[in-house]
Amino acid sequence: VSGVDSDTQMLYLSNAEQRGLAIDSARVEAGTAHFEGSVAEPVVAVVSRQSGLKGVRDALFSLVLDEVSLVAQGRAITEGSPLNLRYARYQAEQRQLTDESARVYADYRQLATTYGQALTEQQVEPLARRMETLRKQDESLTARILDENTDNLIPMTILLYGADQVGYARVAEYMKQYKLASRPTLAPVKEALGR
Repeated sequence: VSGVDSDTQMLYLSNAEQRGLAIDSARVEAGTAHFEGSVAEPVVAVVSRQSGLKGVRDALFSLVLDEVSLVAQGRAITEGSPLNLRYARYQAEQRQLTDESARVYADYRQLATTYGQALTEQQVEPLARRMETLRKQDESLTARILDENTDNLIPMTILLYGADQVGYARVAEYMKQYKLASRPTLAPVKEALGR
């Protein structure tokens, strides 16, 4: 893993399926950390600055460990297996949506600071429309990811990360709504949500 910030001394590799069970750790030297080894079968994992469950929430990125080596820069996977490169593309799309959401919130804060109590619905309405568009794009992206990956672990990675971000109840409801619980690759998510 290259491009690690200078304040980070260690990186941790954890098993996301087992809610943060540490697999390996690596010391950061000159901005680079090296993990090396093999796995018997693909597994969803996260690289983070902290170990254990807290580390899963502090994940730099998620990945699907398989037989091919992986190179990352900061929060983005730049080289690796086809599965991880595909997942990296999804992550990049998700980051674009997140960045645009942050811009909308910043625009709202600017309006609120400028106009205070005098802020009108007409001023806020364009921001609300932008947020609704982003919400629909996010739902569309998630649905596309799930539809394009019925035979691998990417949906599990997406949903496990979502469970850490928005809570298990919301992800469980999402899985029920989209009838995802029966997919074999999502069995570990179902198990995690059932605990």
